[in-house]
Amino acid sequence: MYSTHHTEGFTLIEVMIAVVILAIGLLGMATLMTQSLQSSESAYSRGQASLLAYDIIDRMRANKVLDPDKPNQNFRISQATLNNDYVLANPTACPNAICDDCEGTEKAISDLTQWCTELNGSLPNLLPSTSITRNGANGYIVEVQWQEPSGDVGSVRVEVEL
Repeated sequence: MYSTHHTEGFTLIEVMIAVVILAIGLLGMATLMTQSLQSSESAYSRGQASLLAYDIIDRMRANKVLDPDKPNQNFRISQATLNNDYVLANPTACPNAICDDCEGTEKAISDLTQWCTELNGSLPNLLPSTSITRNGANGYIVEVQWQEPSGDVGSVRVEVEL
C-alpha cells in the first residue's frame, strides 16, 4: 500500500535562518540604544553647562555695590561692571574662599568658588579652556567646554552685557 508520510515542525535550516535574522535585528537595536544613550548624555552635559553659565551671570548681576567714582549715587551697580573680579582664566585658577555676608570683591571671589565647585561636580570631563573673560566695559563671555564620551568637544558660550 501507498502511505503518505507527513511531518510537522521546522527543519534545522529554517531554525538557523530565523536565529540569524533575529540576531541581526537585535544587533541593530543594541547599536541604536548605544547611540541613544550617548545622545542623552551629551544633551545632559549641554543642559548643565548652559545652566551653570547663566548661574554665574546671575551671580554677577546680583553682586551690587556703590560705584566709588560716583559718591552721590543712590543706586547700586553690578560689581562685574566695575572691575575684573569675575574673570577666570581656567577651572584650575578657581579661588577658594566662601563668605556668607559679604559684597563687592569678596562676594565675587565667593561666587567663583561656589561656581567652580558646581562646575567640576556637574561636568567631570571639564576642559581647561573653560573661562570667563571681559568683553568691553560691561561685557563678559562665559565659555564652558567639556569632553564628550564620543571624543568630541562640547561647548556652551554665553555673551552678556551687564
